[in-house]
Amino acid sequence: MASTLRLSTAGMLMVVLLLALAACNSGSTGETENHTDTFTVKAGAVLVVDNQNGSVDVVVGGEGAITVKTTVYNPDKVEYVAELDGDTVRIKANITGVFGNLGGARTGADIKITVPPDTELFLESSNGRVEVSGISAKTKIGTSNGRVRVSSVTGRMDVRTSNGAIEVRGGGGEYHLRTSNGTIDMDDFQGSVDAVTSNGGIEFSGNLDHGTASRLESSNGHIEVEFIKTPSVEIDASTSNAEIHLERAITTMSVGSGHIEGIIGDGDGEAKLKIRSSNGSVTIR
Repeated sequence: MASTLRLSTAGMLMVVLLLALAACNSGSTGETENHTDTFTVKAGAVLVVDNQNGSVDVVVGGEGAITVKTTVYNPDKVEYVAELDGDTVRIKANITGVFGNLGGARTGADIKITVPPDTELFLESSNGRVEVSGISAKTKIGTSNGRVRVSSVTGRMDVRTSNGAIEVRGGGGEYHLRTSNGTIDMDDFQGSVDAVTSNGGIEFSGNLDHGTASRLESSNGHIEVEFIKTPSVEIDASTSNAEIHLERAITTMSVGSGHIEGIIGDGDGEAKLKIRSSNGSVTIR
């Protein structure tokens, strides 16, 4: 009986504490604040975004201007800055309050940005997706607990995320992709790719540029490769605890248990592709 009474008293104290903390934040519960900023920029401008709790969407617009539209949630507990520093536009939305999410109120920001196509991007976000489309410049994306989607982006691409998938639709160039606990899905891609994931599969559809070396590596996931055109690719594929399925003719150079090396398509293998999978099958079409 005494044990039950102590537990009940502890529970009551917890309720009182939570109500008190919620009361401290009641002034900002459910509030939003909208910002629209337009910056005049020259060709080859740079965009830097640091968004601590929310999404980032970047699309291509006209030349000479970067426009930022932001919705800030629970604004009393978010430090929001949008400024032009030389040829660099800097956007920051960082949480300052310790208990900003109590009482069901979201704290953070969703940021939508329109940029010229040659704008270099450096995007950081947490707990939200990042989407970029139409850029023809260097792009670097880092996020956690969020999906990254890239559409029709050409140039050097560096993507890092955890607990989220990476999707690539069209575009090409030199891509470096990293995720944990998520899949990597590339469709209609042209260029070279270095893609690594843990606890997720990789699906690649496209073509590899001649003279390039690419890698697809997954642990605890399958890897599927589909060449859209007639390839000339030197393949080095290995998997453990699974099989390799070839749906294209290959001139083999080495074959072993869970491993194959050879050339697919015409020529002498002008592009190179290394495939590594553990606990997942490998399929090449």
